[in-house]
Order: sequence, then structure tokens, then C-alpha cells
Amino acid sequence: MEINNFGRSSEFDQNFKRQFYGTQTIFRAINPYFFNFLRPDGAIEEDIEPLHGVKISWSSKSRLPVIILENLEINEEAQLFYQMYESQIVGIGM
Repeated sequence: MEINNFGRSSEFDQNFKRQFYGTQTIFRAINPYFFNFLRPDGAIEEDIEPLHGVKISWSSKSRLPVIILENLEINEEAQLFYQMYESQIVGIGM
């Protein structure tokens, strides 16, 4: 089975565009402490934007932070964040 060919690549791109174009993709962190290194003051209620189109929200209502990626299909910074941390997050919706 050839997975590294042009046909498979464009098929992946089409699926990716259909899934993420013009949307907010919402994830939840797997480990509640993993993204704490990004928190500037460690407040209980806190929202940060470490990269353009990437928002991480901590809330007293939830033990796990919520990660929102804007326009994942076209936002290179959100794509980079997703590639770096996809093993630490799980999708919960759009």
C-alpha cells in the first residue's frame, strides 16, 4: 500500500480542509498540568493565546484546560501547535 504518493497526499488535504476550514476546533488536555508552563501567573481562571489562533482556557469549573484552535486548515501557527502537542490533547468538538 502506497501512502507517500501524490494521490494519498491530496486525499488527506481534502479531508483536512473539510474537517477544519473556517471553524474552531476544541480540544481538552489529557494531563491537567501539561500546559501550566504557558500560564504567566497561575491564576485559577485564565485565558491565554500563546500563538495566533490558539487559545488555552483554564476554569475552576473544569480540572482540564480547554484548547481552541481557530481555522486549523489555514492557520499555520495553529497547525504547528497541533503538530507539537497532538499527543497531549483530545478533540471534543467544533
